[in-house]
Amino acid sequence: MTLLEIIRKNKFATATGATVATHTEKTAPNAAKVASVAVASCEDEKNDQFKIEMILAWLYKIGEAEEDHHLVLVKCKADPEALEYFYRHANGEYDE
Repeated sequence: MTLLEIIRKNKFATATGATVATHTEKTAPNAAKVASVAVASCEDEKNDQFKIEMILAWLYKIGEAEEDHHLVLVKCKADPEALEYFYRHANGEYDE
């Protein structure tokens, strides 16, 4: 039953005004912000690709079977911690 129908039937109806929620104006990000994010993302991807190439070279160096290289590389692409772990090995940080 609508408010108008209630009023027409002489029944009591109470109406309260709606509370206006705080409205924040949404603005599109400016070009500088978008560009800086894109550049940072691109640099991160280049850095990650460099690390993966170093890890691949290290896998060859230590004589890891080529058919198993993909296991390490896929893990590195999916897990940033694994990427850092294997990259440190490739840099000789764990060598004695």
